[in-house]
Amino acid sequence: MQSSHFTALLFFICIVNVSAEAIVGTLEGTLELEITGVKKKIAHLGEGRYITNGINVAYKHISLHGSKYTEIQAVDTVNLNAMFIGEEADIYLQNLRFKSIGNLVAIVERKSQLAFVDNILIGTTIRNCFEVDGGELILSNLKLEFEINDERRVSNLVNFGELGGNLHVQKTSIEQVIIDGDIQLFGDGIQSQISLTNCKFTQLHFDRISSSNFASNIIGQGNVIIQDCAFIDVENALEGGVVNGLNTNGSLQVVGSLFKSCYNTKHINEGISNKGYHTDISSGDARFSDVTFEGCSSQNFGGSISFISNGKLSLSDVRIRTSTSYGSKGGAIYFEGSGKLSISDVSFKECRSQGQLIGQGGAIYFAGSGNLSLSDVSFKECISNGQLTGQGGAIYIEGAGYHKMSDISFADCSVSGNEISEGGIIYSKGGQNKFSDVSFKRSSAIITESSQSNIDADQSSALGGGIMAIDWLNGSALSDVSFTSCVAGCGGGIYLDSASDRIKFSDVRFYDNIASVSGGGGIFARDTNIVYLRYCKFSGNQGYGSENGNDIHFSELGLNTEHPDMLQIKKDMIYKSKSSSAETRVYIVGIGSLYDWLPDRYQGEWPVWAQITMNVVAVVVVFIVIVLCICCCCKCCGMCCSSCCGACCFKGCLLCCNNCCLHCCCCKCSSNNGTKGNDRAILNRYNKGHCCESCCQGCCKQSGDQCCQKQRTIDNSNQNQQYRTAEEGQYYDKNNQQMQQRNGNGIVVVVSDNAYVPQYGAKQPYPTLQANPAYQYSSQQNQPSIPPPLQHNNDNPQVQYNPYSPQQQVNPIFSQPPPQNLQMPFGKEDFLQ
Repeated sequence: MQSSHFTALLFFICIVNVSAEAIVGTLEGTLELEITGVKKKIAHLGEGRYITNGINVAYKHISLHGSKYTEIQAVDTVNLNAMFIGEEADIYLQNLRFKSIGNLVAIVERKSQLAFVDNILIGTTIRNCFEVDGGELILSNLKLEFEINDERRVSNLVNFGELGGNLHVQKTSIEQVIIDGDIQLFGDGIQSQISLTNCKFTQLHFDRISSSNFASNIIGQGNVIIQDCAFIDVENALEGGVVNGLNTNGSLQVVGSLFKSCYNTKHINEGISNKGYHTDISSGDARFSDVTFEGCSSQNFGGSISFISNGKLSLSDVRIRTSTSYGSKGGAIYFEGSGKLSISDVSFKECRSQGQLIGQGGAIYFAGSGNLSLSDVSFKECISNGQLTGQGGAIYIEGAGYHKMSDISFADCSVSGNEISEGGIIYSKGGQNKFSDVSFKRSSAIITESSQSNIDADQSSALGGGIMAIDWLNGSALSDVSFTSCVAGCGGGIYLDSASDRIKFSDVRFYDNIASVSGGGGIFARDTNIVYLRYCKFSGNQGYGSENGNDIHFSELGLNTEHPDMLQIKKDMIYKSKSSSAETRVYIVGIGSLYDWLPDRYQGEWPVWAQITMNVVAVVVVFIVIVLCICCCCKCCGMCCSSCCGACCFKGCLLCCNNCCLHCCCCKCSSNNGTKGNDRAILNRYNKGHCCESCCQGCCKQSGDQCCQKQRTIDNSNQNQQYRTAEEGQYYDKNNQQMQQRNGNGIVVVVSDNAYVPQYGAKQPYPTLQANPAYQYSSQQNQPSIPPPLQHNNDNPQVQYNPYSPQQQVNPIFSQPPPQNLQMPFGKEDFLQ
């Protein structure tokens, strides 16, 4: 039964192979391109093999769609050199099989476009399949099929002609391939535009026999964009293995990609300049964003990235882990040139630079006159070592440019060498260097496999557990930097060899650093002229030896004088810096120990408990002031209501309500009288000129407010004018109307404007009138003459006066005496009682 199934399977495979190899016809005949005037052709090809001598597709639009076993093979392309060729053509090929026997599939010429989608290239060695010469080639979901599975060889899938062009590779996966020769998969040195999108390359290696060791191994031959791609176990990925990246005016952009276990196998000799095996690029930029390098290595310089250019290399949101350079320089990044290296939001972990002679820059090697900028970067467990010399456990810097670092953290980095070990974290020679917000923790510079006598020699010193600084230029400074648990033979925190001017240390902290052989647990400096300390702190530092400074050690004074002014030297070098390390804290060779240069605390500084207490008190006071301001603004001045009246006016807060509590009084007065409505409406009804008398007496009077005093004076004045005697015979009401009435005895009775006006026959009593005791009556018994007009003497602008006019009409109602039953039953004398 199993034998019959196996026989059927073999029979089916044979049928498929026969159908695939069966020649159906020519491609030219199928497309009927011999017909004159055909410019556009869309064809669906069945299974089988179609042969062609090459088709000139110039100025045509051709779309071919095949099945799984539709194959196209060139028979004789001597005249055209390719199956498809022509300028200004638009070609679309999908689901087809092309057998490579030394013929090009297509030459994409000027202004032409070829879309090669879901197709398969077949051959023993697949090479020279496409040429782009002024056109655009799109490879999407490209597949490779090898006739001999053990000989999976590929070389130069796409090359570029003199006019260059554009190449776009999409959704393509190539794996387990041997790259044959010194030519790359994509790009061969001609100016071009290349993009790789959503591609995956796995286990791509070079043939050691057919490839020379001195092939171009830089990213240097075009404008390249790599996005969302993965390179796993790929040899020379960006240095010739897959694609060449830059030409003299090109750029490389890598976004959202992964490089894992990639390596560069170009071998070099450590004693020979790197340029001997690189094509020096005069310009060109490279940018890496959201990229991960993991387990990458190089026999050359730069375990992950090697960049030699006068352009700019920038990295952002990049992660580099376990990257190693066996070429001794730049465990992760090698940069050389007059351009700029910019790194932000990047992490380096377990990077290593090592060589038989030297090891420089466990993570970064930077050399040249260019500028270096690092921000928001972390370095962990980076190592640099060499059998003779190790320099810069994390970073090696050499050049006269501007080097800036901010928001950087270093931890557990080290440098080692048999004879020389310098800069447990940073080795920096030359340039203007500025570090801010940087922390150095648990770093070391050590000598390996050396005797004790060699340790004391200059050539075998371990210098600068954190930083080794040489020839720093004017303007170099460290601000908000900390050195913690750094160890070296000399200068546990930093070793200052030389500088053109004083290096400024501002708010720099040295904690628990050790100089295991000589002095300078925190700082070792050649002389006193290269250091200026401002608000620095030292604690727990140790410098071994009987005549060594635990915190600061100077190998010489640096002044040619027999009687140095030590007080002036201290003033020029140290300002408000303190230490809690054990004495001797500062030591100058030839001078001795200086016990008062780093006191326990600043002169005049309060103890810590006092500072904390004062800070707490200050916070409480500020809080109370803020609360009072908010309460006053919101409760008294922001709104004037009855509650404000009680809390503000009664307490005499005259700053409330425009420096007068009159509105508050009126508000409370109206609310006490039962007036309904919100506070704002009440204020609109009771303005500053019409405050009720009871309110003044009940509210403002208690606070002694001057505004209400004026109000009562105005009210009394108005009352005297409204209630006039018979001799004056008239008054003015609010509407400036004159009103008067005589009784039977000839006495004028003044009636107020809001008095009850009787009608004849009415039964209501006539209103009782009150005499004005302040008025002095005249001795004349006859009808008094009309008094002179009232003078306009307005002391209160809220009370309006109008002058009296003799022609003013009187109220006709009072021109006749009232009815008999409503006349007053008393005379003048009774009226005045």
